[in-house]
Amino acid sequence: KKSSHGAENVIVKAVIKPSDVEGLSNVDTYAMFSHISQELSIISTENDGAVTRVLRENETDIYIVAPFTSLPAADYRGDLNGLEETIHLAALGCVDMINGGGAVVSLEQYKDAEEEKEGGGKAAAATTTIDGAAVKIGVRGVGRFACVASRAPSSVWLIEDDEQQQQQQPDTLRASMRKLDFTQREHIAASSAEKMYKFLEMDLPEPARFSSHSDDGCGNKQSPSIPVRTLLLQWN
Repeated sequence: KKSSHGAENVIVKAVIKPSDVEGLSNVDTYAMFSHISQELSIISTENDGAVTRVLRENETDIYIVAPFTSLPAADYRGDLNGLEETIHLAALGCVDMINGGGAVVSLEQYKDAEEEKEGGGKAAAATTTIDGAAVKIGVRGVGRFACVASRAPSSVWLIEDDEQQQQQQPDTLRASMRKLDFTQREHIAASSAEKMYKFLEMDLPEPARFSSHSDDGCGNKQSPSIPVRTLLLQWN
């Protein structure tokens, strides 16, 4: 609709907060990303932060809301004159998907092979040794993946499990690792005393053993299933 002056009237004006998402982790800071405008906002709950979105006729939008996770400062030492730094990370997901946040299956601090064994887990046998702080993100999807970090990682790896090898050697989870290129751009969070963040993007290729369709054994084609893979972000 238009007014008598020809200007478009506002149809919907919404105030969006992290608390609008049921079951979301309760932290102090969140990243919010618009599917339509591709705009990133860093929201602090201490300041009752929110995003205001105006929609006009025939407009829609979907927001990804991702809580920030912190790596213990003791696990990271960067070039900061001997000072320790805590890394803050929020995984947004596959941002070109309508439900992009659903591509993030899990997020946890990385444990090396010895820690996995002590904890009763399976050691990942790979060709690359991970030193320093690292985070594992379980992902299910392909295409443009984005996350936000207080400091850019030194490297990003994609890990794909070899299930056939795992069946032959159940005590060891054999995995293939490949290094991914990523881009970064700076983002200033006005709600966090103008703290600087890095907006990171990388391309998730199709799984190595992924086929466009599978057969159910009766000659019927089934829709493809994307396995859960691991993104490993490393700081050293």
